[in-house]
Amino acid sequence: MMEQLRMREVVMVFDPVDGFAARRNFAGPNPRPFGTIAYRLLARRQGGTRTELDPPLNLVTTGTPSGYDVWLGLVSGPHSGRRWASLEDGDYIVEASSPLYQRLEATVTVPLDPALPGRFELEPGYDYPFPRTSTLSTGRGPTLLSGTVHRNDNDTAALTGITVEVPGQSSIYQTDGNGRWVLVFPDLQPAGPVTVRFTFPAGGGVVNVAGIPLVPGASNATQQTALYGQVLAADRPARGCAVEVLGRVGQVLADATGAWLYYLDLGEPGGQVAVRVTLPDGRATTLGNVPVQRLQANRVPTFRFP
Repeated sequence: MMEQLRMREVVMVFDPVDGFAARRNFAGPNPRPFGTIAYRLLARRQGGTRTELDPPLNLVTTGTPSGYDVWLGLVSGPHSGRRWASLEDGDYIVEASSPLYQRLEATVTVPLDPALPGRFELEPGYDYPFPRTSTLSTGRGPTLLSGTVHRNDNDTAALTGITVEVPGQSSIYQTDGNGRWVLVFPDLQPAGPVTVRFTFPAGGGVVNVAGIPLVPGASNATQQTALYGQVLAADRPARGCAVEVLGRVGQVLADATGAWLYYLDLGEPGGQVAVRVTLPDGRATTLGNVPVQRLQANRVPTFRFP
């Protein structure tokens, strides 16, 4: 196999760069990312038309001593094993992904121009190993703000592609199916509350969440407003009962211990709500005037059925 690889021409060359480190220039102008980057060929672009590959091709790349990733045409699939792929000349959309970085798409041209490798400036993901101290000669270290977008229906597709930012102040993050996000602020970011903007894909609207506290030089976290509690029937956990908040969309089911957790909308203003519980046998009760503090998990008194 190695002899065959040496005989093949290079089809694509990728130039992955750690965007966080590059902007701080503490590891040179082209700092390489942590870990291994996976590449997928997603689509072909012809003029303004994007034609998706079904399924996308997983590119088997080889690293070079200088940090480039080279693709010689070998692809892999979950069922087909490895095989050689042949591409027509043109522009292709390649995705770079890693557990430590946000996924990124870039256009790569075939045939290869050796002077223009496909550059991927990767931005930190939720699990990125941020430094604990400042990487600049002045400043208090990286200021971070993280959180998670939740849905009560656990629809991972609906959690993908949400753009999160503090406009004009932070980095920009696009969520994947787990809804997690982290924003990076300048090292000299002032203290004070910020407004986080969530832009949903495909015209899904914009939600601004104001008043989120931010401590400079620290890893800050915020929480989506939620309610939680327990349901008991005859002093035993009421597994599978439905819990809903009147006037809100969706419901959740209690687990084997009777515990439940209900996430309110990102823009929840707080105040008071009414919570309704319905047992599997149809019995139901409603608790009104439940106080809600925004950006917190609020405990609801235990529901008890005879």
